[in-house]
Order: sequence, then C-alpha cells, then structure tokens
Amino acid sequence: KITVFDAQGRAIADWPLTAYGRSEALFLNKEESLRDAAQVAMRDAATAIVLEFDQQPDIRAFLQGKQPSPAVATQVDSTDAP
Repeated sequence: KITVFDAQGRAIADWPLTAYGRSEALFLNKEESLRDAAQVAMRDAATAIVLEFDQQPDIRAFLQGKQPSPAVATQVDSTDAP
C-alpha cells in the first residue's frame, strides 16, 4: 500500500499497489533468481505508479482541487505520516 500525502503532510490517498516478479533465467542460483524476480517486481510497481497515478480516484480529485474522501483521512494515523 502506498499512502500519498499533500505538501502539508495530510493523507490524500491510500493506494493498494501490487507487483509481481518472476525470474526467467534458468541458470541462476536461488539468490540470483530471487534478486532478478525482485527487480522485475520493482520495475512492475514503478510502471504502475507512473501509468496509473492520476487514475486513482482520490489522487485525481486532489489534482482537480477537491478534498480527499473522508475514508483516507480516517485510515491514516499519525504514525503513518512522513
């Protein structure tokens, strides 16, 4: 989950983000295979953030100057703030 904050530190969105990685290399040992899969998953997550960021309803509302949904503010407590 990614929590997105505005410049004042208020949560504007909670975005569940899922990414998967799988190593396609047949000749890697377990450690190399895990590292390869983690890199693929991180690349998948980064791609989702770039391509889907402004499609998230609360983020889109914020970018349009609207207030985030009340559920976001109640889901994030002070320990989650940056």
